[in-house]
Amino acid sequence: LAEAYGFDPAKTPWQEMSAEAQQAFLFGTQEELPVTYHSRSGRSNSYQARFPGFYGFIRDWDVGGTYTDNQPCPACSGRRLRPEYLAVTLCEHNIHELEQLSLIELARLMGGLEITRRDLAHSLATICQRLDFLIQVGLGYLNLDRVAGTLSAGEAQRIRLASLLGSGLTSLTVLLDEPTRGLHPSEVAALLQALTSLRDQGNTIIVVEHDPQVMQAADHLIDMGPEAGQQGGKIVAQGSLAEVARADGHTARWLRGERRLDLRPPRAPQGWLSIHGARANNLKGGQVNFPLGVLAGVCGVSGSGKSTLVIDTLGRALAPKKQTTSVAYEPVDPGEYDEIIGAPKRTILVDQSKAGLGSPVSFLGLVQPLQALYADSPDAWALGLSENDLSKRCS
Repeated sequence: LAEAYGFDPAKTPWQEMSAEAQQAFLFGTQEELPVTYHSRSGRSNSYQARFPGFYGFIRDWDVGGTYTDNQPCPACSGRRLRPEYLAVTLCEHNIHELEQLSLIELARLMGGLEITRRDLAHSLATICQRLDFLIQVGLGYLNLDRVAGTLSAGEAQRIRLASLLGSGLTSLTVLLDEPTRGLHPSEVAALLQALTSLRDQGNTIIVVEHDPQVMQAADHLIDMGPEAGQQGGKIVAQGSLAEVARADGHTARWLRGERRLDLRPPRAPQGWLSIHGARANNLKGGQVNFPLGVLAGVCGVSGSGKSTLVIDTLGRALAPKKQTTSVAYEPVDPGEYDEIIGAPKRTILVDQSKAGLGSPVSFLGLVQPLQALYADSPDAWALGLSENDLSKRCS
């Protein structure tokens, strides 16, 4: 690129590059340029290729918008199809409008269609069946245009589960890790129906789960413990629900009703935090008041807007992530809102992300304090080891 547009990539300042060179660097070239690739082994390969440009390189990476911003296409208004394709409708909806409907609305629309052609009738039956599977696992609030990167871990897992329901496969062993995660108690019954349907098709379902409804529906339970960490790893009890409930362990005591949540009178708030006009995703822009100095819970069925309000809007506004020049792999701007009143001086956002969490000792900043303690021990003195020596790795 530098040779074609007459600049030195190591020395030429950006302001001294020609407008054509700046345009090519940012947005790529239409013409193919000669490229010679030299491998570490000394081999070389020459070919012709278009330079994709800086924005071409980061287009699929910069989800959070460090360098880029998403704007609707002025020609199609973000519908991604030509006018002649959008003119074709089904039940008075074009394909873009169908993608915006919730799966429950779409299933209702598809269920009302009357098709006479046999091949199309089979396609319609397949669509209705798979929509029904997605609704069964508690995802009826999603739409077909939902970006995969915005799905929670639980939602992604349930989509995979729905695909298994429609596969017709038998003699499978399906392993699930807490499929009720993120589900409202009223939605667990539909998930259990999907799991038992898979079982009744001749499959084995093994679920890691704490939800009482799932435990009660299980044909066989395995209780691990008796404690966590080094005190765990043993089979405390196994068998039917009644057999596990007769054992001596934490799970058994909860199943027998000997342990239960101790409810206490609520504390008086020390102040109030108010957010006005939050309208990201499905939020309707009202006023929400959060009491300060207490434990406040935000509840509701899946897809009701809990995470959008607390994490995506309030969290990103009060505890914005520190950005460097690197691209953002997830959105960093808060959801749209009018104002926040009574914001506390300090807010920490603790979400389900593992980013930056190499190990508990490094994340909590305990490496250096532990090295200082070891360096001050009699063994370290005897061996002549300093804190710097103890910080060195084995290789």
